[in-house]
Amino acid sequence: MKYIQIDLAGEFEKFLPNVNTLWDENNFCTPDALIKDGKADDFGVVMLEEGPKPAHDESTEFIAEIEPTKEDGVWIQQWSVRPLSPEQIEAIRLASLPQEVTMGQCRLALYDLHGIETDEEFYSLANLLPEEVRPRARLQLATRQSVRYDNELVIAICEANGWDREALFVHGAAQ
Repeated sequence: MKYIQIDLAGEFEKFLPNVNTLWDENNFCTPDALIKDGKADDFGVVMLEEGPKPAHDESTEFIAEIEPTKEDGVWIQQWSVRPLSPEQIEAIRLASLPQEVTMGQCRLALYDLHGIETDEEFYSLANLLPEEVRPRARLQLATRQSVRYDNELVIAICEANGWDREALFVHGAAQ
C-alpha cells in the first residue's frame, strides 16, 4: 500500500515511504501502523489508491508519479508519461542487443549477410587487421566457441569491412 501526507488544509504535501518514521516523541512507526492504530489523521497520513498507469512505449518513454488527486474523498495516484533522454534510449537499445553468439551463429550470420562461406574466407578475415594482431585474431577465429559483442576482434573485423556489428549479432542470435 502507498501513503501520502496531507497538510492541515487537506492538500497533498508529499509521498510517504512505508518505513519506520519518527512522527513525534511517542510514535515511531510506519504509516501502515498509524492507519491500524487509528492515529493517521493526527499526522495527515492517508492511503493512496493506485490509479491506472497510462500506456506508453517503454523504449522511448517512462511513467512518472505525479501529484495525486482527490476523487470522492479518496486520494488516487496519478501518472505522467515522459520522454526518456537520448542516453537512456541508447542504453535500452544496447541492453536489448544480443551480447554473445556462438561461433556457429556468427558464421551463419556472416554467410547470410556477407557471403562468407568457406573456412578460408572466414579465417582470412584476420588478414584485414594490422600485421601484429593477425596471429592472435586467427587463433581466436579458430578456437572460440562463442563471441561477444564487445570483443575487440569482432569490432576490428566489422570496422575493417564496413560491416554493421549490431546487424551481425541480431542476425546471428536469430539463427
